[in-house]
Amino acid sequence: MMPLLDAEILSVGGVTYLGSDLVRAARRWSDWAKLEDQLRQGLACVARADDTGDDVGDEELQAAASEFRYERDLISGQEMEVWLARWALDADDWMEFLRRGLLRERWATELVTTAARYSVEPEDVEEALPAEAICSGFLTRTAWKLAARAAAAARAREEGWLGEEALQSDADVALERIDAGFRQFCERIVTEAALAAQLASHRLDWIRAGCHCLSLPTMESANEAVLCVREDGMELDEVARSAGVSVEAASDFLENWEPALRDSLLAARAGALLGPIASGDGFLLVLVREKVLPSLEDLAVRRKAQERLLDAVLAREINNRVAWHVPELAKSTPGSWTAP
Repeated sequence: MMPLLDAEILSVGGVTYLGSDLVRAARRWSDWAKLEDQLRQGLACVARADDTGDDVGDEELQAAASEFRYERDLISGQEMEVWLARWALDADDWMEFLRRGLLRERWATELVTTAARYSVEPEDVEEALPAEAICSGFLTRTAWKLAARAAAAARAREEGWLGEEALQSDADVALERIDAGFRQFCERIVTEAALAAQLASHRLDWIRAGCHCLSLPTMESANEAVLCVREDGMELDEVARSAGVSVEAASDFLENWEPALRDSLLAARAGALLGPIASGDGFLLVLVREKVLPSLEDLAVRRKAQERLLDAVLAREINNRVAWHVPELAKSTPGSWTAP
């Protein structure tokens, strides 16, 4: 970790943060412990694979490598080599990261028992930590989280929402001040009026649709199921049983449903049967059970409004206040500015 710890990552308001500051911040926010737990589970899975011979195959590993490169636009082998060298990693570090991830997915329901059975040495964790932090995106997410909080704290100080004490002196004190500034920033920005404006902008997206879904393998079988419901008056559960499949309950905001379904769900009333709709390898029938208009009294809707509001405001603060010393981190933004 030493080259990374000494590297300059970003600057806010004249204060430069190193890789060691990212680690310190991640420890403060309890994110580092989660990374280490993930790594220990992966190493335990590797030990299990070595012990049992039940390892990932070459094709599976190469598919994961191709997906990793595609997501990061590392098309050529030379681009991949440059990327690894930039982070002081080699191909073995990268491939072992991919292997751990595939094995964790394979034994996802057995991670606790696997970790309990196969012990991992602390030095093995320490050796694999750089690759895990970098290749998993943890480093990027932590850098953006620190950038967002430091930028928000700088704004809070400018606005007089914080005292005049310096945001930096001792590293731990600086992080404490950053977190305090971020809290003040959120309290001032997240108002009922601002949340109501977010709700108004996303009123249709945040309608919650509760549905029963039936997936059938062919268009013919799906059309037959529609006739059974509409013409013969059968319940969807009856149709599913006769087809040897089951009905799945689903409830989510319209923005999270498949694009092919959103417009139909928006227009549909409770009790409507939608479909057949091509989905994956089959065809979907959707029985609309309920539609609930969004309200800030719904905690899930309130959280969405808060996240969208903060993401938009923090994006501006980051753009105006943060100087990135690692260009790749500046290009790779996380799903939310505040979540690691």
